[in-house]
Amino acid sequence: MERLVFAAAFVFLLALTGQAQDSCQRHVEPAGGFSICAPVGWETREKEGLKFKLLFGTPGQYFTPNINFKDDKDSRLINDYATAGVDYILKNYEQVGASSVKLVTQEPFTTASGASGIRVALRAEYKGLLIRTLQYYFNGKGDDQKILVTGTALEVDQVTLDPIFDRAAKSFRLEK
Repeated sequence: MERLVFAAAFVFLLALTGQAQDSCQRHVEPAGGFSICAPVGWETREKEGLKFKLLFGTPGQYFTPNINFKDDKDSRLINDYATAGVDYILKNYEQVGASSVKLVTQEPFTTASGASGIRVALRAEYKGLLIRTLQYYFNGKGDDQKILVTGTALEVDQVTLDPIFDRAAKSFRLEK
């Protein structure tokens, strides 16, 4: 009987845990065919000229952490696509006003739904600020759609914000 009570309690806890993981404020981008769980307390805003909305955290004195989305058409494998994207950034950072950019890591990444991607961490100096950028490259719908999810914050906030960006990217999924 004790085993049955324990088993029932265990199953109940698993059900609650699964339910908690699935319940989030899901940010859906119908034009891109994807969604992620928006970080708690973050604001969603449209910006003229951009295809997708932006997510913003609590504004800081010098910088507001944010998550943005881009998509592209490219037939390369996701790893090759990510490597080409990083190479482009490392060669052209001055065009966006940065004085330096350094690749910190580039590694495989898997979402909670099992989608494979690439996680890239970059460190940039921009207008005297040290910026930490996490990029998550995913395959989208169709053979050649690629989706880039980028989280950007001050490097000093890395310990706090890297896990927030990782959780959001972990929740990435393609919508039906």
